[in-house]
Amino acid sequence: MDAQDATKEELILELKAKNTTRTIKAFSPAGIRLENNLEGEAKGIYNATYYATIDALVRPDGTIEHETRKIHTTDDGDTVLVDFTGKSIRESSTRNRFVGENTFPDLIKEAFMAERN
Repeated sequence: MDAQDATKEELILELKAKNTTRTIKAFSPAGIRLENNLEGEAKGIYNATYYATIDALVRPDGTIEHETRKIHTTDDGDTVLVDFTGKSIRESSTRNRFVGENTFPDLIKEAFMAERN
């Protein structure tokens, strides 16, 4: 892989979800702790429905630190467990921009590489 390929970004999954519940866990000087539960669909190198729980700390400056746990059930009946942490910036009351990288399990990496060959 050359340097140009290393910087190329490819969409491997498009995620769409609806928030099913939101719980305010705590208020503190550091920010507001929230828990969100989602149901959604993943489309891309595999198609799946999923459930997710996001534990978030919404800081006073608008940044959000989060830990996300997901269970994807593919159309083929496979289960993919996804666990990641990250940061996002609130752009509006309904939109966040996520910054950083998410790491996916080997199963997703293998499916991505198989699709490319």
